Amino acid sequence: MPQVDPELEQQAEIHPEETFHVIVRVDGDLDVRQEQLEADGFTIKRRLRLIRGFAASATGQSVRQVMQETWIVAIEPDRQVHTMDNRSAQTSEENSPGPCRDDT
Repeated sequence: MPQVDPELEQQAEIHPEETFHVIVRVDGDLDVRQEQLEADGFTIKRRLRLIRGFAASATGQSVRQVMQETWIVAIEPDRQVHTMDNRSAQTSEENSPGPCRDDT
């Protein structure tokens, strides 16, 4: 059974006709898996070779349908990733040793 984000699973069930943007990780040949996902109604946006998966969009119904496939490793929402906010960036710069200075 694949790992599926619980909130995504719930929303896909409640809103089967709504489009969801997801990351799908798979086992097996990526070409074959892309064809299978497309046949199941997914629109592939990007192939993510590093994690053996795809950035895709699909209806809630399609997302729920592929949850039963043995070759699906995980399905999660495709969200923006933030590494640090401006305050963190400023703090990091302030604490940075910076270039060496000769104050003599």
